Amino acid sequence: MRLYILKYNMLYYICDCPKSLEIPTNDFRAIELYENHRWLYNKKIIAKSQNIEYGDSNKIPSKYPIIVRPIVNLYGMGREPTSRCSTCFNS
Repeated sequence: MRLYILKYNMLYYICDCPKSLEIPTNDFRAIELYENHRWLYNKKIIAKSQNIEYGDSNKIPSKYPIIVRPIVNLYGMGREPTSRCSTCFNS
């Protein structure tokens, strides 16, 4: 039998964090607690801060391959990415 330890139980019972210290265990709660850091979830802002070319789905890329992702994805930053190559776009 496999036992699963929930993040909450790990933090507050196993690691013995004080209950007065709220540690968000998902992105939705993190945004609620830290509203002023919500920009960290916007991939366009992150790309711009690192001088990485980015754009919307209606922009034709200047080079390939590219990665297509949602701008903000609170269900998991690695969820549902796709990649495209230059032969994918026929004019």
